[in-house]
Amino acid sequence: MIKNFIIIILVLLLAFVLTIDKIAERAVEKAWEYWLGTKMDIGSVDVNLLEAAIDIRDVKFYNPEGFTFPLMADVPRIYINFSPVRLIKKEFYFEKFALYIKEFNTVRNERGKVNIDLLKPIKDKEEGIQFLEAEGTEVPNMMIGELHLKADRAFYRNYTKPPEQRVTVFEVNIDETYYRIKDPYTLVRLIIARVLDNTSMSGIVEMPMNEVNRIMKSGRSALGGAANAATGLFQNSVGKIKEVL
Repeated sequence: MIKNFIIIILVLLLAFVLTIDKIAERAVEKAWEYWLGTKMDIGSVDVNLLEAAIDIRDVKFYNPEGFTFPLMADVPRIYINFSPVRLIKKEFYFEKFALYIKEFNTVRNERGKVNIDLLKPIKDKEEGIQFLEAEGTEVPNMMIGELHLKADRAFYRNYTKPPEQRVTVFEVNIDETYYRIKDPYTLVRLIIARVLDNTSMSGIVEMPMNEVNRIMKSGRSALGGAANAATGLFQNSVGKIKEVL
């Protein structure tokens, strides 16, 4: 009887281990598609329960409908360390959250619409937590202790004069660390603000910046120096990223 019970437990445990990656992959896709308001694909997810880590590979974030160029961001890797104890309590505490962006595309379509303006964290003007409360959404008990952001290149793709596409490439070369991010909207806004801050595109986006400013002021580069992130572009509660092409 005990032997049969042990076999059953081992079979269930094996089934759980074999399916947990797929479960995690679907959960991540659903969460990000909800928070962003756009589609994404994930190449693979590896959940390491012993190290309390999730390793996400080959992520593609896609533009909303109405854009000829489909890809918004190519993210080869997202690596997360989480707290299993807090997760059981429905608290999303990520000790470390590392994000590598190989390519980020800002696209203006034939009608003059800009892709990132249509993302939920950008078009909704409240601060992240306030927006979630106003929407009637249960606010996730979330904290990213340490965010490591690495980004290589940003593209500005202008389709306002079809069939031609005007493309400008920016080597942004971001390698920075930030602390204490409290909601997914602020996470998205911080990433976009930092990527666009390292370019010279035309004025392209408005978004709430109070919480982002606080995080950027406390951020430090991966080399240990203070991150030159809180520039004059981000002093107002709603910051404008101004660029000249």
